[in-house]
Amino acid sequence: MNNKGILLRSWGSQFLGGPGLQRLRPAVLRHYWLTWRQNAQTRRQLRHLPAYLYQDIGLTNQDVRQESKKWFWQ
Repeated sequence: MNNKGILLRSWGSQFLGGPGLQRLRPAVLRHYWLTWRQNAQTRRQLRHLPAYLYQDIGLTNQDVRQESKKWFWQ
């Protein structure tokens, strides 16, 4: 491995939608990690909101359940 990026095989194609091999620079990996972490945190917070708060912004119980069941990369 050199200092220009990390070579990923099946993981890269499965999660990043690319063919076979992906070369990712550390800044790109950091971007994905921060986005995924924010997704997980936001969905966890949404799951713990009282019903009157998410109904106030136009969400239903089903919307909240569906969103909080998503994986962090979705």
